[in-house]
Amino acid sequence: MLKNKKTIKKKCDVAFSLVVRKHGRCQFAGLDNTRCSDVLQAAHIETRGALRLRFDQQNMLCLCSGHHIQAHQHPAEFQKTV
Repeated sequence: MLKNKKTIKKKCDVAFSLVVRKHGRCQFAGLDNTRCSDVLQAAHIETRGALRLRFDQQNMLCLCSGHHIQAHQHPAEFQKTV
């Protein structure tokens, strides 16, 4: 039975996120005044909508949820930091 593209992409996203989060700590910890949370997330530097970069490890960071939210709220500043 063939799975649709959306299902396959979702499974790949979950697996790739696990690989990124194995880093084990927020990669922005101590670089600014944001207090890190315990929840780690896989964060894309360039949007994951760019399919050529979606699963590129050089386009990924392991961030705590606080830094991930900050990156989305201030994308221009985030791009300069990376």
